[in-house]
Amino acid sequence: MKINRLLFLTLVFVFVVFTFAAWADDDNEVNIEKVTFFDATRPVGVDSDGLLVSEGEVSGDLEGTITVRGEFAPNPSSNPSLVGFGTLTGFFTIATNSVTWAGSFTGTVTPSGAFGDYLGPGTDGSVIRGTFWQIEFGDQTPTGEPDVFINQAFISGPEED
Repeated sequence: MKINRLLFLTLVFVFVVFTFAAWADDDNEVNIEKVTFFDATRPVGVDSDGLLVSEGEVSGDLEGTITVRGEFAPNPSSNPSLVGFGTLTGFFTIATNSVTWAGSFTGTVTPSGAFGDYLGPGTDGSVIRGTFWQIEFGDQTPTGEPDVFINQAFISGPEED
């Protein structure tokens, strides 16, 4: 079992090294920008795959729109103290004036809010990787108060000339 773990860790290390090497320019520099932004989304329906769709605005270090397509899987426990717990999985698109990122996310839902991680490539060759935390609950209507999340992310890509 230790050999499999060592092989896995070695493969992860090689993947990370080659990924950053591919992004590096002639000076071996990688552009990494930390951003903090909010997204405020409202449910708008269900798509053809049966995923819940929410749309909204992004503000802060990023300005634009966000679309989220996902599903909630409640905790299968019959324990009443675990009501409201579960997992989130799905896809996102964040669009600004200069770049659009599209990727996937996973998260956890608790009675006090949702939190999780996301990763997606951008139309400019960058990659966004971040975390989200729910800080306000909406009323779950298309025109009412939105759910609000704070996001912290790193955007990485080639150094710009």
